[in-house]
Amino acid sequence: MPCGKLQGQRISLFTSNPESNCSRMISQLYLTTVQQEALLKSIEKLCSVFWGPSLEKCQEMLSDDYFLSFDVLDGLLTYDPPHSLETLKKTVTGFSDGVLFFDFLEESYVRLFVNAQNSITAPLYHSCYQDRGQPDSQPRLMGESAGFMRQLFKSKGLSLANSINEPSDHLSIELEYLFFLLQHGVTKQDNEALDEAISFAGTFMLPWVSRFRDRLLSRSACPFYPFAAAILASDLHLVSLLNRNSER
Repeated sequence: MPCGKLQGQRISLFTSNPESNCSRMISQLYLTTVQQEALLKSIEKLCSVFWGPSLEKCQEMLSDDYFLSFDVLDGLLTYDPPHSLETLKKTVTGFSDGVLFFDFLEESYVRLFVNAQNSITAPLYHSCYQDRGQPDSQPRLMGESAGFMRQLFKSKGLSLANSINEPSDHLSIELEYLFFLLQHGVTKQDNEALDEAISFAGTFMLPWVSRFRDRLLSRSACPFYPFAAAILASDLHLVSLLNRNSER
């Protein structure tokens, strides 16, 4: 698993023979091998972004090939705002020093998601936007969505790593579960897992991630996290549409 927060069954994006696994998914989703790997890698990177910055991650983002997977998908995605990828690239390439970039992201991450004088801009928890299936419910931490995620983990024999003290509907935890579904569908040729991944991305995640993105865009002048959220919403939308190109 790219971020390593889920335990139980072994989870990884690619097995020892990724070319073979990718070809299985092509027949279902009509993505080329390169496009499939790019989709998984882009979600992997965004999952890491919303766990919070580290110096190592920031140095990786400054590398020449960091955005290659995003470039591969550029023609498949519809961004809102339209220039989200370009803006994110410009923000990152505006830093030549990993330490300065880390300081910038750390301050922004804390202010937007962890602690602010008035209130944080956009919580990273699904339940803080709207409980699943209850449009009139009041958003609250550890709401129905967190319980729903715990049930999903249990049904698949998964658990959070002991070092994780976050509610189970944290954005990056939900992304890790999406990785699990996609990986399981590929390696086991499990159409049910692929169908669940498509539904999970489009029905469960995309609505609240879209609101999360909109809140960041409207309330934050930070040029990084709002556009990272916009790219993530586009990735989720792409996953949700994959079944329309399937031979099922």
